[in-house]
Amino acid sequence: MTKRTRHNNDENDPFAAVYTPDQPPSKRHRRSGLPNTNDPSFQEEWARAVEARQQAEKDERARKEAEALEEAAAKLCTRLRTLRSDGYSLTAFLSDLFNSKGPHISSEVTKLIQDHSASLFDAMRLCCPEVAQSWLNETIEAAIVTEAKHLAAELRPDRDQELLDVLHDWKLDDVLAAAERIAPTLLQVLRLAGTHKQQGETRCNHDLIIATILCLIAESYSEHSNEVQTVMGIYLFACGASRSQFAVLHHASITSSYTKFCVGEQCHNHKDHFDSGTTATLVPLHGIDHGELPLSVLKPRTTCIHALNFEPVDLLPSAEQIQQLEDAML
Repeated sequence: MTKRTRHNNDENDPFAAVYTPDQPPSKRHRRSGLPNTNDPSFQEEWARAVEARQQAEKDERARKEAEALEEAAAKLCTRLRTLRSDGYSLTAFLSDLFNSKGPHISSEVTKLIQDHSASLFDAMRLCCPEVAQSWLNETIEAAIVTEAKHLAAELRPDRDQELLDVLHDWKLDDVLAAAERIAPTLLQVLRLAGTHKQQGETRCNHDLIIATILCLIAESYSEHSNEVQTVMGIYLFACGASRSQFAVLHHASITSSYTKFCVGEQCHNHKDHFDSGTTATLVPLHGIDHGELPLSVLKPRTTCIHALNFEPVDLLPSAEQIQQLEDAML
């Protein structure tokens, strides 16, 4: 049996409602439905309400930020007035602060720089970008020039050292180790410029490329710092490279000149003294005009060079000789 949807009021209940023809029951008011969201007017009104609320929130945030900035500026002005009242200027205060020899103040300044150096540099760069960039460029330039000078002195071979000793003692790891020790800024710049994080596997040896660039920089700074150029020249000379190839590579500072190795080979067993030149003897003939000297004064030729006309047939063995040679070898 289904449950009744309406309650059956007890007619004997004193609180039960009694309806008469003069007082009929009141009609129930139906709830109004939700607004039609597809109505263009409703959508426009809703968009205006959302925009007004967002604008009000934005204005409120801007007002609070402005109040916070004004409050911070007021506090800063108060502190600066207090500082000036003590006879300090801002420049003098910062100079004394960073140059203080007191252990406590120096420790606090060191901790400040260690913890907030990035934010301090960013603040200076945002305040005066041209001045900050100029100072940064001058600092890096001075460091790179000093490191290049030390690198050139490190890669300068000894004057009394043999070429083969230079080849034997030269190592790629020694160049990189020297650069890490005396030219860390220059080495870091080259590594950052020559590689990137998204670079995959490659056949290039980055250490070899960076070491070669460092050696070229040293040779560009001083022509006597040509250790790698000497090693490359020995290799090319041993491989039989032509003079024109030496000239091209020497022009690019990749190798030493061709004459260095030729003269060095000639002077290898004559280190104390070596002369290179062409000599001739001039005999003056006084009182003899051109063409008056007879040929009879020359010594007669008693020998001559025989000009033999050889052909490939005369030089190569015949078929019969080849057959005899094969029979003898079997």
